[in-house]
Amino acid sequence: MHAFAALLAAPLAAAPTATLEQLSWLAGHWRSAADGRVVEELWMPPAGGTMLGLNRSVSAAGARFEFLRIVEEDGTLAYLASPQGAAPTRFALDALGEDWVRFANPAHDFPTQIGYRHEGGTVLHACVGDGTRESCWRWERAGDVAGGVPE
Repeated sequence: MHAFAALLAAPLAAAPTATLEQLSWLAGHWRSAADGRVVEELWMPPAGGTMLGLNRSVSAAGARFEFLRIVEEDGTLAYLASPQGAAPTRFALDALGEDWVRFANPAHDFPTQIGYRHEGGTVLHACVGDGTRESCWRWERAGDVAGGVPE
């Protein structure tokens, strides 16, 4: 099992106290290309209690997308995913380290956990899983995404 994917197998914990600033390493344009498929994830920097994200996967079969956001709620964080623009599914912050984060929703069909790990400023790993199966991605930084509070 990949070392980061092992984070998805760890027991769920009570939601830790956290702020969006602790996830500022997630902000940027992340990209991978292999086997005729390009996968990109873009995250705007924290502003106004929210980080906005977009995931897009393009292949010969077409494009799939997902609107994403991470919000501050009651002293912790929540991840909201809207695949193909559907109503959002909420995942609560489950665990957080200096360069990684895991969100969980045990009641969801798949995935029940979503995790990200930052590697050296140039690589972002993501894994989703449900305890029996998982999918993982490795993206390289393709650029920064502007954002923040206007002056």
